[in-house]
Amino acid sequence: MQSADERFTGLLVIIPTRNRSALARAAALSFLAHLDPRVTVMISDNSTISEESADLRTWCAEQGDERLHYVRPPCPLSMPEHWQWALRTGLEMCSASHVGFSRDRSLFKAEELPTLFRMAERHPTKVISYLEEHVQDYKIPTTLHQAAWTGSVLEIQSLNLLRASAQITWYFYDCLPRMLNCIVPRAIINIIEARFGNVFSSIAPDVCFAYRCLETTKSIFYYDKALNISYAMDRSNGTSQVRGLKTGDHVDFLNNLGGKKMNFAAPVPNFQTVMNAIVHEYCFVRNESGASKFPEININNYLSFIASEIPNLEDAHLRTEMEALLEHQAISYSVRPLNNFFIWRESCVLTSFDSVEAALKFGMKNWCKRSSRVSYEEKNIAVSLVLGGQPDSLVYLRVALIRGRLKLANWMKLFNRSVERHLLWRLRS
Repeated sequence: MQSADERFTGLLVIIPTRNRSALARAAALSFLAHLDPRVTVMISDNSTISEESADLRTWCAEQGDERLHYVRPPCPLSMPEHWQWALRTGLEMCSASHVGFSRDRSLFKAEELPTLFRMAERHPTKVISYLEEHVQDYKIPTTLHQAAWTGSVLEIQSLNLLRASAQITWYFYDCLPRMLNCIVPRAIINIIEARFGNVFSSIAPDVCFAYRCLETTKSIFYYDKALNISYAMDRSNGTSQVRGLKTGDHVDFLNNLGGKKMNFAAPVPNFQTVMNAIVHEYCFVRNESGASKFPEININNYLSFIASEIPNLEDAHLRTEMEALLEHQAISYSVRPLNNFFIWRESCVLTSFDSVEAALKFGMKNWCKRSSRVSYEEKNIAVSLVLGGQPDSLVYLRVALIRGRLKLANWMKLFNRSVERHLLWRLRS
């Protein structure tokens, strides 16, 4: 029997926002569209523009939905400080057993909430991450990027995901529990806070949380299906890094680092790319934890991946600067960046639309065709199949055969487990 603090009782969704009232409203409505009383949405307004705050506060009051709450810190904060303040405020206000964060520029596919809730009810002590999609809307044509998916629920050992992060041979980022793509039991939040003194820190609070989570848990669950869509990429700090552009939002972010140097814990802090920001957070948590479970970064693969990012920088001066830095670091580390070493996810389905609104309307109701193959994560990391994604009682045997791990002596054991998964799939359906 589960104790009271091990049961799923509800989800608190925190939407941190800064000068994006229209986007925050849409994000909140995407969760509230599902009329489940166990969903609580809290918008935490870190805006520096008074008109944006007034508009958002008024809108929240006008909704008349007791599940929606508006809060505002006493003064504008840096991103990690704001996330920490919002989390503490939300947990004190709400008694929900689980918490998740949402970008203000993301929409959640509310019809998937019942599935996510059933997983949390069956496995209330597990962090559950999920896949994401996005709309590329900073250039014409507007394009919806939808990833291949299986619907499987996988258990991934934290140590294996840390090893993948250190080796950088496949795109582990999608299944990392980055708080923006997962739901987290309150008990895990408390463990992380007791271990590190706070839940969010460093520069990128989402990725910092992911590695603190992996440091304090044995495994996570990953649901191989996209549950949200991000858009408004011209307002994205991460996309600004990908493109090498100093947009207004990115400049504001850099100006609020509190004296910290960008990527200060990375092997080469001066690389201005997204992977370097991810590796920085990995190294930051490794250094602060002193845990031996964090392997050393594979420098050759690290530099090779950064070499693949540099051509995407649209600022020609920055691109030239990064190329020179890469050449110098390759000599310094006595390594040679590799080509075609990385195993990318199966190609996304790209659909063009005349407008962002049309892309979102389609994406919120449609996924690309369900894949009958083993998921991208299963191909690249050892996992346990918690729930098969297909109505096939032999799905576990299929996976075992593909991996070459099926032995005759274990046939009946595997068959019984596959039948169990079929029954679980029927319950979920």
